Parts: sequence; structure tokens; C-alpha cells
Amino acid sequence: MRFYEKMGLYQIKRDSNGRRVFNDDDLEWLYFIQQLKAVKMNLKQIKVYGYLKRMGVKTLPQRIDFLYQHQEKLISQQQSLKKIIERMNEKIDKTKKKKTK
Repeated sequence: MRFYEKMGLYQIKRDSNGRRVFNDDDLEWLYFIQQLKAVKMNLKQIKVYGYLKRMGVKTLPQRIDFLYQHQEKLISQQQSLKKIIERMNEKIDKTKKKKTK
């Protein structure tokens, strides 16, 4: 979390003792960052999205477009993975047949 904070991905309020104080929006954003990283969005892209988010409602169209673009990449990767899995299944089947001979 300290890393994300240093990267400027979020700004968490602190109490009088310097401890981070999280509200529901902060936690939701941190969870979303983790989801974006899990689908291979790089930190630079996440930072851009975070900037747009902080700009408020006026950036909703840009954020939606941003997410659609990344979604398209994910769908393409999913289709590629599906083909790889199909080929792997074929190879497994062929190898099993050789084993039984």
C-alpha cells in the first residue's frame, strides 16, 4: 500500500498519529487496483485511470472508454488462451492414444 501511495495511485487520509484511515471508497479503490493489476494493467495505466477518477463525474466517458479498451485486450487474450487450451487438449488426447498402444 505504501508503494501505491508513493506512486500516486491513491491518497489516504491520516489520523493525528499518522496512521492511515480508510473509508469504503478507499477500500473499493484499493481492491479495484488489485483487480486491474491481476489482469495485467500496468501501473502507469492505473495511474491515468486514477487521475481521471479524481477529476470526478466529468471524466466518466473517458473512464468508460478506458475500461472498454482494456476489456477488448482481455477478450483477445481470452480467445488466444482458449485456442492454446484447445491445442493442448488435442496434444493430451494424442499422447494418451500413443500411451495405450
